[in-house]
Amino acid sequence: MKARKAVHIKLLYNDPGDFPLIEHILDGVFLCDLQGNLTHANSTFCKIFSYSKNEILTLNISSLYSGHHKSNFTQDFKELTFYQDTYCERIFLNKNGNPIPAKIKLQLVNSNCIRGIVRDLSELRHTQEELKFKDEFIHEIAEIIEDVFFIINAGTGKILYISNAFQRIWGKSLESIYKKPHTWIDSVHPDDKEKTTERVVTQIKTGFFDADFRIIRPNGEVRWIHARAYPVYNNKGEIIRSVGVAEDITRRIETTRQIEQERINHINSINQVLDELVSAMGSALEHRDPYTAGHQRNVATIACAIAKEIKLSEKQIKGLQIAAELHDIGKIGVPVSILSKPGLLSPAEFQLVKTHAQIGYDIIKGVNFPWPVATIILQHHERLNGSGYPNALKDDEILIEAKILAVADVVEAMSSHRPYRPAIGIEASLTELERNKGTLYDSKIVDACLYLFRKKKFTF
Repeated sequence: MKARKAVHIKLLYNDPGDFPLIEHILDGVFLCDLQGNLTHANSTFCKIFSYSKNEILTLNISSLYSGHHKSNFTQDFKELTFYQDTYCERIFLNKNGNPIPAKIKLQLVNSNCIRGIVRDLSELRHTQEELKFKDEFIHEIAEIIEDVFFIINAGTGKILYISNAFQRIWGKSLESIYKKPHTWIDSVHPDDKEKTTERVVTQIKTGFFDADFRIIRPNGEVRWIHARAYPVYNNKGEIIRSVGVAEDITRRIETTRQIEQERINHINSINQVLDELVSAMGSALEHRDPYTAGHQRNVATIACAIAKEIKLSEKQIKGLQIAAELHDIGKIGVPVSILSKPGLLSPAEFQLVKTHAQIGYDIIKGVNFPWPVATIILQHHERLNGSGYPNALKDDEILIEAKILAVADVVEAMSSHRPYRPAIGIEASLTELERNKGTLYDSKIVDACLYLFRKKKFTF
């Protein structure tokens, strides 16, 4: 027995000194005779099958084949005899009866000896099963969700996987996109194609993609898409795939637009009510003081024109308009006899008239306007040099809206009839502004007013 084993070992290894190396290689190595009786096995072979070396050498190789693979034993050896060697994958059983998937190479050493190399595939099969499960799981999830799930080869641009949602959203077959991966962009709306193409170029470089765009389905229907993709790296840090999702956001876009339109309609409705309320308050004053009928509306028209000329924001102009239409609301607190007095006012009467700015502020300050309406009303009689009222403010202490209102008020008041004097005229009022530019009135605002009336022939 020992002599036969020694012969087999020599046949297996050209130099017996190589035995220690073979003993500890990761593959199982064995020798057997033509009937399959094992005569030698290295440590790895014994470990694979959970036998000791003494136990393994009492076995026939056929006993290690699993039940439905036992019939392959004779065929494997028969082919070996005929072809000299053979490669195959078989299911074996270890000592505990557990299946061992393995790749086996059988080689005829001579007419009396067979050498075999066994590689345990258990870990590989386990990994493959896990990957298969994960792959199937991902595919199942991808088919359940309503969005398009896709995996793209970063090097070739080939689509490795795309879910069925593509057919429903794009209206094209999966076969078409697999054959021509880049044709999805042909469906992109012409107005969005350039931007989307730029994002694709970026994706090729970075693996990242994030864009909203429209597509046109074969039936002409337009859909909004939000697509995003992320890179997958190998262990060298190289991008090998892009994984992403394309979502149909048409309903979301339409809902957002509807909500926005409703919001705009609501704001417009509120603004309309506000304008009507402001107009009603102005009308109430005009009924009390018919000599200034239309004055506040005219002042508002002039003030807004000046504000546009000096490029105030739309928000500031709206606040100025409301303040201008209410700037004399405080005259409600001034006796009608003084407001309609045909002659010059006494110093005491003029002091009483001057209270209208503070009264107007007190009336309006409780209204939560999104603009400083009350403060504009309070300051519309202030002057740059501090000679105005009620607080003798100077230049930077005065809101720009109040400075505009002051100029517009002077133009309208001087060019309109009053109980105590006839109308002086537009040109006279402009001359008054020009003379006091930089002293009483803001130079930039006066210049804008002069330009409006003298160059643009503005009227109110």
